[in-house]
Amino acid sequence: MPFFPQFSNLFVPPFVPVESIIPSDLADLAIWLKADVGVIVSGSNVTSWEDQSGNGNDATTQDGSPLLESNVINGLPAISFGSDSYMTAPSVVSGANPRTMFVVYYTDNETGVSNTICGENALSGAAGSRYFCIQARNDFLNSSPYLACYANDLSGPEYVNNIWNIAMADYDGTTARLFNNSTLENSEEKTLDTAGDVFSIAAFYDLAFEEYGEKFGGKIAEIVVYNSTLSEANRNKIFNYFNLRYEIY
Repeated sequence: MPFFPQFSNLFVPPFVPVESIIPSDLADLAIWLKADVGVIVSGSNVTSWEDQSGNGNDATTQDGSPLLESNVINGLPAISFGSDSYMTAPSVVSGANPRTMFVVYYTDNETGVSNTICGENALSGAAGSRYFCIQARNDFLNSSPYLACYANDLSGPEYVNNIWNIAMADYDGTTARLFNNSTLENSEEKTLDTAGDVFSIAAFYDLAFEEYGEKFGGKIAEIVVYNSTLSEANRNKIFNYFNLRYEIY
């Protein structure tokens, strides 16, 4: 008699899908800009970028002509910035309060010493501790991303053009940390005071020269900022959200 194996007693674990989360599922969302929603253009030039957090922190073009480009990363659009364009939004973090900042970016044009991707910039006063910006440095540091906290900034991995990355920086009131594609690159104790500043995109306000400079040459697909530091679990959920969406690493 032929033998027929019996499978009724075998345990088959249930399928567990990857947890689905979007930035607004977590508390303390301050600003959420993504290039597939809320980008207002005049002709081909971006004039404003509507905040998806519900807080009304829309970004507007201040100079130059950022461009909305379709189908540039995993079938999704991104905003392209050159050496003459930048945007600003209202300040989204205050003083020395905790914050977490994510940005999905692509560097394709080396312009200046410190290409500022996004962050809080001071508009007046002494520099000191008035900055919290993710940059792509192409000077002697050869570091991308790079967290400018002034002073004692944090450098990341070696600078490479023409690739997409997910950078994250956070501050818990004592320590600033810099992540790249979910990997912790650097951390250091800081004293920050970003009260009354502006959230800038693709530029850096230089207090010494009282003007915007160090502009970013590249593309930005999405920016998310929270008014808190995230737990490790929630941080990884947001990295997973970005990576599922853009397939970066």
